[in-house]
Amino acid sequence: MDQFSNHPLYKKHNIDSALSSLWDFYKKKFVALFIMSLVISLIIQYISSLVNIQELSSTTDPALFIEKLKSFMVPILIISLVSLLSNTIIQYYIIYNPINNGNTVLRSVVRSLKYFIPYLIIMILLAFVGTIAIVLGIFVLIIGAFFAMLYIVTLYLFILPVMMVEGINIGSTISRTIKLAHRNFWSNIGWVAVFIMIM
Repeated sequence: MDQFSNHPLYKKHNIDSALSSLWDFYKKKFVALFIMSLVISLIIQYISSLVNIQELSSTTDPALFIEKLKSFMVPILIISLVSLLSNTIIQYYIIYNPINNGNTVLRSVVRSLKYFIPYLIIMILLAFVGTIAIVLGIFVLIIGAFFAMLYIVTLYLFILPVMMVEGINIGSTISRTIKLAHRNFWSNIGWVAVFIMIM
């Protein structure tokens, strides 16, 4: 954990310093981040071309619509897995490259694979719990659903960095993520709300 105290993003930030640090990091690592993003988006674009949404919009029969939707499940699942894998690789590169310049893109791809399965399991659990929380929030109030969404996104943003810094134990990652999200609960929720509005 001490090795991360030298990381350029490891310090207390306000909105200006956070964006400035991210921009400086992005400028230094532009080529590697651009190539990774380009390759990933080309793969996702190719897989997306296998899904013909126009086919769904022209279907009026509900049974036929469900059948066509089922045929799209495999490409959509592959897109989701590729997205999660790319997220794992890019976050590994962002976390470990400034600490060890020998950590190239190829090494990041190989070394980040050990985090993928635990990350996938946690994402499935988070999707299940998030769905229940959002449904309960809708029953309580529409604002409750929005708050539940913010809370789930807050947890989501902490998961992979915590796993990479503290180890791949799923139980400890979940508990540490919840502790971090609750430590400065309202400011974390506020940051996530700002992040969502910026996107």
